Amino acid sequence: MIMPKDYLNFLEEYCDFYDGLVLLEEEKMKVIAENKPFLLEKIIKKEEAAVMKAQGLENKRQEMQETWAPGKTLREIVDSLPGEDAPRARQLRDRLGGAVETLRVMNQTSADVVVRRLKQIEGVIRELGEQSGQGRSLVNRSV
Repeated sequence: MIMPKDYLNFLEEYCDFYDGLVLLEEEKMKVIAENKPFLLEKIIKKEEAAVMKAQGLENKRQEMQETWAPGKTLREIVDSLPGEDAPRARQLRDRLGGAVETLRVMNQTSADVVVRRLKQIEGVIRELGEQSGQGRSLVNRSV
């Protein structure tokens, strides 16, 4: 099986996109750590736009892949490649997988930090409510 050059070029673009998402997630984690909610809203809007772009890129990847390797995963395709494109394809597959895993871990870490912050705020509000006789909960679930 020979991987088309346009698919390899697309994978490069796909990796660049996910590398950019990692940078955005790093920015979000910094804003969360510095407790700057006014900046967090801007980042979340960028993330929402990025999610839409990611869906479009994934659809394009699947469409391209199905035209010449129907029913195969990216891993199966890359693992079976002979020839000169194999090293580049493996590098791109690994790069993409690494970026996706990094995003997953960073996203979970951000969510954990936000939940901890909300629980801290809830504790302060509860104390104030108990002092005034009106305790309320802001966080009733775990993320």
